[in-house]
Amino acid sequence: MQTPDSRQLDAFFNEQLTTWKDAARRYEELETHVLRRPLDAESGLLAQCNPARIHSATARVANGSVEARPCFLCPENRPAEQTALPLPCELQLLVNPFPILPHHFTLIARQHRPQRFSLFAQCIVGLAAQWDDYVVFYNGPRCGASAPDHAHLQAGQAQYVPFVKHFQRFFAQAVRLTSKEGEEQGRGIYLLTRYCCPVFAAIGNTPEETSTMLRSMVAALPRPEGRTDDDEADFNVLCWKKQDASGASYVAALFPRRKHRPDCYFAADDSKMLISPGALDMAGLLVCARLEDYDHLTAECAASILREVAVTTTAAQLIARRITEGKDAAAPFSPTIKVGLMHAQALRFTLHGDAYALACGEQQVSAQGGGVVWNGAVYDKLLFAPQTPEATFTLQQVVIGKDFHWQRAEAQTFCGALLILPDKDGGLAAINLVSLETYLESVVSSEMSGTSSLALLQAHAVISRSWTLRKLTEPSPQHHASCQQMELTADNSFRSITRWYGTDDHELYDVCADDHCQRYQGTTRITPAAREAVRTTRGQVLTYADALCDARFSKCCGGITERFSACWEDEDFDYLTPLTDDANATLVQRDMTEDEARRFILNPPAAYCHTQDAALLREMLNDYDLQTPDFYRWTERLTPDDAARLIKEKSGEDVGQVTDLQPLQRSASGRITRLRIVGTKRTIDVGKELEIRRLLSPSHLKSSAFIVEREAVNGTFVLHGAGWGHGVGLCQIGAAAMAAEGKTYEEILTHYYHHANIQKVY
Repeated sequence: MQTPDSRQLDAFFNEQLTTWKDAARRYEELETHVLRRPLDAESGLLAQCNPARIHSATARVANGSVEARPCFLCPENRPAEQTALPLPCELQLLVNPFPILPHHFTLIARQHRPQRFSLFAQCIVGLAAQWDDYVVFYNGPRCGASAPDHAHLQAGQAQYVPFVKHFQRFFAQAVRLTSKEGEEQGRGIYLLTRYCCPVFAAIGNTPEETSTMLRSMVAALPRPEGRTDDDEADFNVLCWKKQDASGASYVAALFPRRKHRPDCYFAADDSKMLISPGALDMAGLLVCARLEDYDHLTAECAASILREVAVTTTAAQLIARRITEGKDAAAPFSPTIKVGLMHAQALRFTLHGDAYALACGEQQVSAQGGGVVWNGAVYDKLLFAPQTPEATFTLQQVVIGKDFHWQRAEAQTFCGALLILPDKDGGLAAINLVSLETYLESVVSSEMSGTSSLALLQAHAVISRSWTLRKLTEPSPQHHASCQQMELTADNSFRSITRWYGTDDHELYDVCADDHCQRYQGTTRITPAAREAVRTTRGQVLTYADALCDARFSKCCGGITERFSACWEDEDFDYLTPLTDDANATLVQRDMTEDEARRFILNPPAAYCHTQDAALLREMLNDYDLQTPDFYRWTERLTPDDAARLIKEKSGEDVGQVTDLQPLQRSASGRITRLRIVGTKRTIDVGKELEIRRLLSPSHLKSSAFIVEREAVNGTFVLHGAGWGHGVGLCQIGAAAMAAEGKTYEEILTHYYHHANIQKVY
């Protein structure tokens, strides 16, 4: 269902007022008789005298009172003239018959159910994004909702809401709580301290990004004592689209609450004021249902009321810390895993604060005689165990992207324990002991950018959890094994090499932190969205025939995903079936011929991963991945001499000058799984796909899906290729495009892993 745009909303509003005389009269009174006056120029606070809101201001919202009266939002109890406009997310839009704003709507759930923000968390920002001049707002069941028994949002013109109108002024001194590498100022989660009460704001480039941040803010709010797990924290939310010189952005303002109504509401003397703050009141438009309250309301009184019902400044700082650290009300449990961070002769690291029992601050260790030297003493091993969950350490010169074109060394910060062991090469291994769920937060932010859409991050959390748990529960499954097969003719003129690379060579730890297993680049890349993705999929894995799936993934399949046996041993899985990366997801039953591969590569088809959306790519790719813009189709050149040199360096085979590159076998995605390299001294046949990529590039070719042409002048080999990575399982760029189209993580997973099931194992 399409969301109606602003013009359609206005048309519906005018139609309702034409046929619904009572509502039309109240809107006319709002324009002509309702009193308004500014309370304070700096804060922008306004007072409105609106006697029609007396029923809302005095509404009894205790369970017994609500249950005793008919629900005025259910269709059988609404006025006959009040009609509904259907909306997505199982919502209906009604004209509010007791308006505060000149155009005032109520967005109700079609089914009668209690007010819960979780029902609107996925759609509230998206709705605001569709209505340029409107603000969409939510009142918690104890924060101004006069109908807490029937879930609903509200919407009205943003220009009449002081906080929205003057947002940039309040934002000027905001404290940034989250930041991402390369993210421009003005995006992220902020604590606004210039307004009269604490406010948190999430600002994103897309509705999805803002929605993700909004959910992370809500998740960080403490649940009041005595509430059950089904109850939510107390808060109000306003969402709107902001347009300025830098373009469009999407804002979600969160007002955490500690009280439903101020003390003056219950006063028995002249100080009594029937002001019951909801989202619009918190946003500076204080509604007075009685004239005497309007007359006595001053700027100081209004600000005092808002401060009284909002959380304190101290509480806001604690919430800000929880947001920064990605905390929520849950106390998660997950297995502890050992992640190999790096190997070196000496290690430099910093233990932050006083969170580690053995030491704090900068440390250095070195290898000596099969032991670990630290502070002049030799140890068999060293374990720096954290004393608090927040403990972190920073390790220097961690190499990422080993042997790939983005290889670099950087300092990385990690949660959990640091274990240092001697390795088999006479050096040291730095190992991180960390909970699986914490590990996954970093993985999904390292394999992709943590700014990716929530659905993409959720999908990746599930597959990364599946792969890791399979690795943990099956310590040496066959398909984690590396393999090398060599054949040589008697006259030494021909050699056949078949090699693939597993993850079984990690003797000291469960997984490594680089592309060999899964990227795990510490805490600095983790975003609230990544934490939300892991939290909302906690314990969820992919299974097939009641077994954990070997859920592989790559950056870009190139238009068709690949089967397992093209890259590893000769075994295939029903859930890793080659398919077209489009809405049809057509299964590919056979391997490509050379003619088909040429047509496929030179005439690229439409596919999810065939995207030129720069904003989408910036959102989901890390900085070093963004250095590879030609991922869907690419071209590399290789002289015969360079080819011979690379092959000798990487395989030890001296083939002489390379005279031909002949694809012998292709797979379903067009990837070459067997390549003949003809040289003046020797001919070699090479497989599988990663070995081909490794031998023909100083780092690695983007994929083995390429065709070969020769330049007539100098004989240079020109490789026209498709895709980035092995192509098996989930295509990360394709999944990002699916998420941008509104696909859920469940839809993404069922697209790439046919016949697999999502199962919660803890």
